[in-house]
Amino acid sequence: MKLKKLVIILCAAFLLLSWQLKAEVQFSIVDTLGLGSYDFAGVIALDETHFIAYGYYSISMYEIAGDQCIRTQQLFYHKPHAMVRKLGLYGDRVYVPTQCGSVLVYQISNHALAFQEELALQAMVGFIDLSYFQIIGNLMLVSNVASPDGQGYQYTYYLDVYDISTPGSCALLARHQIPGTNGIVAQILPYGGGYCILLARGDLYFSPDLLQINYTTILPTLPEGEMISAAFVHNEKLHFATANSFGSNIIRCSSTDTVLLSIDWMMYVPMLVIWDCIVEDNRVSLHGMASSSYIQILRCYTPSEGEWGFEFQRDIFVPGVFHAVSGGYIHIGSTEVRRFDHNFIPGQLLWEGEGHLFETVLLNRYVLFSDSQLYSQKKLYDIEARGWLDFSNTLSLKQNSFRYAENQLIFSNGTSCELLRLDPDGSYTVQSFSIPQSYLNLSTWGNTILSVVTENSNFAIKAYQLNNGVVTNYASCSIGQSSVIDMMFYSPHHFAALMYEYPNGNSMRFYRINPTGDMQILGEFPLPPSNGLFSADHMIMSISPNSPVFNVSNPDIPISSGVLPSTCIDNRFASYDGEQRFIMGRQDMGFDILNADFSRINTFRAEKPFYIGRNRLLVCDGSGLIILEHEDWVANNDLVIPAAPGIMGLPYPNPFKSFTTLELKLTEQIPIELEVYNLKGQKVRLLHSGILPKGEHALIWDGKDALDKQVASGIYFIRIKAGTVSQTRRIVLIK
Repeated sequence: MKLKKLVIILCAAFLLLSWQLKAEVQFSIVDTLGLGSYDFAGVIALDETHFIAYGYYSISMYEIAGDQCIRTQQLFYHKPHAMVRKLGLYGDRVYVPTQCGSVLVYQISNHALAFQEELALQAMVGFIDLSYFQIIGNLMLVSNVASPDGQGYQYTYYLDVYDISTPGSCALLARHQIPGTNGIVAQILPYGGGYCILLARGDLYFSPDLLQINYTTILPTLPEGEMISAAFVHNEKLHFATANSFGSNIIRCSSTDTVLLSIDWMMYVPMLVIWDCIVEDNRVSLHGMASSSYIQILRCYTPSEGEWGFEFQRDIFVPGVFHAVSGGYIHIGSTEVRRFDHNFIPGQLLWEGEGHLFETVLLNRYVLFSDSQLYSQKKLYDIEARGWLDFSNTLSLKQNSFRYAENQLIFSNGTSCELLRLDPDGSYTVQSFSIPQSYLNLSTWGNTILSVVTENSNFAIKAYQLNNGVVTNYASCSIGQSSVIDMMFYSPHHFAALMYEYPNGNSMRFYRINPTGDMQILGEFPLPPSNGLFSADHMIMSISPNSPVFNVSNPDIPISSGVLPSTCIDNRFASYDGEQRFIMGRQDMGFDILNADFSRINTFRAEKPFYIGRNRLLVCDGSGLIILEHEDWVANNDLVIPAAPGIMGLPYPNPFKSFTTLELKLTEQIPIELEVYNLKGQKVRLLHSGILPKGEHALIWDGKDALDKQVASGIYFIRIKAGTVSQTRRIVLIK
């Protein structure tokens, strides 16, 4: 899928700014929750029955055994916030580059992975961007980006070459500065006794040994508007696949001397945007996307010196990659693993699952996902009960509010609507309704529905009361030709609207819904360009560089009380811990940790991090959810749990329904504190505080809090503190 990769690389390159970390952020993994799916972000086949796949936060070993594909091992990375996008194989060692500027090394033995070490990479002033990573022989090649002006307006691109022939060593042999702009390496392949280095922008350089590069492009002029999407060698000649929006060309080149290529044959491939080529002795299979649809296609040809002979075409309905095995191929797709015969006819299904696209978290407990194949299919996962809610919806999500404690969502298809209301105890209700007028936006507070409707070529904001599935309009306000980008309640009778009006641009407008049925404008403030609202406690904002923050403690008097940093860019994954910390996306695709006054504490990289409590984050890769903790953010230092010798045995039973027993073994008389915490880091109950004599002890927790009330089902943590030693155990309460 090289075209897709090139597009991602190009987009990422233009967004990347200078990456200047403060002290490195150290996370620890608190818990992992499987979603019942596999993550095949990238795959390396070891043999016909074993392969390694990686996700953002874990690496796994898979085995094809009979009629099944089984994950035999999953290891979470040594640095869970490292965000891995590539991996490479050298002998029996797997090299996993991280965006923390290091490489994690795993040893393979008897088809099992074991973490060995972490090796530092020599980064420029900036970051290892990992748009290109490959191991060729004993050489590890890594792309590297720096911003000389320190502002991200200029970029310098490098290709670093490391020697990894000696275990435990990662020696930098060469650092090549790629000339010009957009110097992203797309592909390196052996050719002509050396290597051809293909850039995403279309230049092609020759290197005899990868330690030196001739920066005179050897690629002839390509058809106008064409972009190279793949390259391969067949019968000792270099071939390129170029693509545009209507189709592709296969171009065959020959050397006229040691540094110059000439085109000696070209074939037009209509209606197929090629991104990969499967090359065999007597067949070349072109893999890509149909230009008129989203269906993946394989088009197979018999290559020759003259015209290629067309063999057949296959539609591939699940995105993935093919690996050649005896008798055909194994197709490792996003939601299935399947055998194909040599003619790419689908055969035995080895695994089938679901792809999950993370969207947001509600009530610090419910994770909203979209199906990766059917984006409109919405599902909710309960991280405390460790399971899916018996809920799904195929209507479009019309409100994805960013209040950290939001508990309502509206789904709609333009006529029918459903209001989902979640409760902290794990229950939920769904209420169906419809709005009698064509509407553009929806927002909700309790049973009040806010909508933007069209009236006589103008727009109006209307408020409705929802009772037993019936909506009744009780207030409205005409807004003329102004557009509403987003709306959000901040009290039962007050809301903010992100407006756009030509030629004035964006503004934040605050309204009060009066009992008389009118809507009063309380204030209007200009804003930089932005596309959505975010709120936290008494604050309303639109997350964009230098955007003002509004204090609405007094709902009738909104005031500007601060400004977001210039680095903020993405409100989709902004989150708030409920007390005094924010996470907000940066223009360089990292994330800032901000204080309540929006001063920066630190910067880190992760995939869609989301606060779910005072010191805990939720991140998601394709196979599960990971709860991370950073001890620097803990409000009570007593909650920091260092590694310690065992004092407390494993609780039993676990999971439990009515009570669980905690066994302690003390080598001396010592003061003991035994406490229960929930998933948010909040203390639930103190089980014991006082001196216990030397020996063995058994303490019981009955699943009740400090007020002797039964707590909800979910994950809890038992923490013991004995003198200077602390230890925790995870337990699960089920009902």
